[in-house]
Amino acid sequence: MAQYCFVVRYLTKEANANVLAGKCLSILHGFVARHNVQGLGVTFPDWSDRTLGSKIAFVHEDPSLLARFSQQRYFIGMSDFGFFSVSEIIKVPEKCIQVRFLRNQHYSKRFAGSVRRRIDRLKRRAAERGEEYVPKPHNPETEYALSHSIPAKSRSTRQEFMLHIQKEVAENEIIHLFNGYGLSDRTCAIGTVPELKGLL
Repeated sequence: MAQYCFVVRYLTKEANANVLAGKCLSILHGFVARHNVQGLGVTFPDWSDRTLGSKIAFVHEDPSLLARFSQQRYFIGMSDFGFFSVSEIIKVPEKCIQVRFLRNQHYSKRFAGSVRRRIDRLKRRAAERGEEYVPKPHNPETEYALSHSIPAKSRSTRQEFMLHIQKEVAENEIIHLFNGYGLSDRTCAIGTVPELKGLL
């Protein structure tokens, strides 16, 4: 199965890659919702232990859909101002290793705001049952693989949140199943994207 992509490169040295990636994923999310698009994935060609890198690439099996997506006002505006370069649509080499960029929602549960909301919710539910809330002991041993955090905003609630993303090598089968942000998860959205490091 053929894969195509286009690459957005952040051109300014001062650019915050995580913030720009979050904005790009929001544009993807809006495009997917408006046009009922399936199978539009995202890959980070310069991903490393330290950073997301200065590029984000969008992957789909239909080059004409990618061409339409690459013409979103945000990409054009950022290119016109010299902040982005947006590539042409490229056919991905067939022998590319496939990877997954996974959204890890369990990681979010470790942050103070999330913990506080969860405790409030559990207290409220216990009170509704006429019980007293007894917290479970915290397990500090839980470890999570390396992840990068990308700020995002919900289209429906307008609330800001973090997308915690991990990378894993996949089998070389190409699968076009992604969530609304172009990412994979461990349940339904098991999509794969090409590992483009060193190719672009």
